Amino acid sequence: MCSINLLLLIIPGFIFKQAYLFLLENINGSHVSKSEFNAIKSAFNVLKSEFNALQSKVSALEADKTEFNALQSKVSALEADKTEFNVLQSKVSALEADKTEFNALQSKVGALEADKTEFNALQSKVMALEADKTEFNALQSKVSALEADMTKEKKILAFVAEVSNNIVNPANNVHIVFDHSILNIGNNYNSRNGVFVAPIPGLYHFAVEITALPQSTGHVLHVRIMKNNEPVAVTFMDGNTNLFLRGTASVVLQLNTGDNVWCKTESIWGSNIINGGSTLSTFSGFLIQAV
Repeated sequence: MCSINLLLLIIPGFIFKQAYLFLLENINGSHVSKSEFNAIKSAFNVLKSEFNALQSKVSALEADKTEFNALQSKVSALEADKTEFNVLQSKVSALEADKTEFNALQSKVGALEADKTEFNALQSKVMALEADKTEFNALQSKVSALEADMTKEKKILAFVAEVSNNIVNPANNVHIVFDHSILNIGNNYNSRNGVFVAPIPGLYHFAVEITALPQSTGHVLHVRIMKNNEPVAVTFMDGNTNLFLRGTASVVLQLNTGDNVWCKTESIWGSNIINGGSTLSTFSGFLIQAV
């Protein structure tokens, strides 16, 4: 009995059928009673049932294993997909970041293009203004030239000055100061030193009239008009002792700005008195035409 039970315990499940057939073939030759045989048979049937149940479980487990393997394959595939998805998601994130940066750059480009458009408009305005400025400057130059011409045409310069008191026995080559200004338009004649200074280039007319008082003896008096230090005209009085002597000289000069015109005595001989006052001895000049 024990040996049979031990046999049942150690028989592998996959040879239950062979073991059962072996028992049937050899049971008649053993000392096993029918009740023991039935017990063995019942135990065997229980074991067989358990075996079948286990076999069913194994089959189910194998089916589950197959399904598990399939699921595991799916999981592996999903994990691979997940990895690829993560890679793609990273790429998408990078692309979205690039898209954001692109949009920002596009906005900047749009703003720059708008600024460029505005800049071009302003540049066009500046160019137009510069053209207007050029035209304005040209017109201004023309106006200035016309004003200068008009100033030249309208410029009035004139003076008349006299010797206010007698000049007794003037020395030779002495500067005559016509010290009383009767007319001085432009204020270019200096009555303190008797010099006219040309303010602008032009043609000028100058005249000097000298009256000398009668003398008891013969006398000579010459008066020259000077341009800077150059004699340009002369009047002379000499020889008559009983009458007033009167001499006149005039000249037209082309002067530059700053040229001086004045009068001096020359060739003095004998006793001479230049008559002053009452416009008896005068020096005058005026601008004919500015050039």
